[in-house]
Amino acid sequence: KPGADTQLTKEELDQRLLSDCRIFHFGSLSLTDEPARGTTMEAAAIAKRAGAVISYDPNYRASLWKDEKTAVEGMKSAIPLADVMKVSDEECLLMTGAATYEEAADQLLAMGPKLVAVTLGGDGVLVATKEGKQRVQGFKVPVVDTTAAGDTFAGFFLACTARGLSVERTLELASKASSLAVSRPGASDSIPTIEEVETTGIQLAK
Repeated sequence: KPGADTQLTKEELDQRLLSDCRIFHFGSLSLTDEPARGTTMEAAAIAKRAGAVISYDPNYRASLWKDEKTAVEGMKSAIPLADVMKVSDEECLLMTGAATYEEAADQLLAMGPKLVAVTLGGDGVLVATKEGKQRVQGFKVPVVDTTAAGDTFAGFFLACTARGLSVERTLELASKASSLAVSRPGASDSIPTIEEVETTGIQLAK
């Protein structure tokens, strides 16, 4: 510390790029310290004003924060900017103090996002909007390495959304992609192609 990832300044932002994007995705790792924290919030605000869909993934790493209270406050500070939020089962309870994932999703929705996806590992994902909630079942695969499972889900969810697919089809493909990723070792190397996801024969978990 300070790591290079915390040193991005507002002056280094590409205003043209941010004003011309369809989706802006960010996580909480760049919120752990200044100047990157303020720069990240500014970048998201610029993209939001330009009409981009703002996607947020709070990713708790205890060693990067002063303490848990500071982490929760920092991760929650970005939620009002988000349209879509992907959060893990553990992180949604940490940020809200809720007793259930459903209660946590309601609290997160009340902070601003239009859609909250709570990833539940092998149990699939809980998707919540102001219109209601649904659980999308996970797929049965041998678990080799869970690294990048959440990132794969978020990436496929956003890519399918950008392609104009229905919410149901988007959730199916994102869940399949995440399942395939955990069946392989590594991070980026484990992420499947869209062709693999569309043709895979993996079955829903019982």
